[in-house]
Amino acid sequence: MEKNITYEIIDPKEENIILLENLRFDAYGISTERIDLNSFYATSLKTGKDIAFGCFINGELLAACYVTNTYDSLFIDQLFVKKSYQESGFQLGRKLLAYINLNKKIIEEYFGLNFTISRLEYNSIKSKSLYEKLGYRETNSSLGIMKKAI
Repeated sequence: MEKNITYEIIDPKEENIILLENLRFDAYGISTERIDLNSFYATSLKTGKDIAFGCFINGELLAACYVTNTYDSLFIDQLFVKKSYQESGFQLGRKLLAYINLNKKIIEEYFGLNFTISRLEYNSIKSKSLYEKLGYRETNSSLGIMKKAI
């Protein structure tokens, strides 16, 4: 079942932002005719507030996440997997998250900071359960924030 999975930082060019946002909307089951290049996430990518990582199989972007430095930590702001791959057994979201935490030096260099904590926000019981299996613990239930040492 293992295919050629690769990971890379995605250059925040307009066409890449459109690709990322279309994938994000697909992952959440939201239909969109046009991506707003002035939206919060598009602007965060264009201005360097967020950095985007992608997970590819045979060159096709199938999972991605936006990472920033919030709460003095490496913060996974969004983590999304193409809808048709969410239950595929490839575990792309899990693998991408592990890749980011293991390669935190890339993010530390980008932001000029050192991180000892990885934080993220869950938006469902399913995602919370997944993150707990990966070592994250809830720190703020009202905001759905979890953290783990990295």
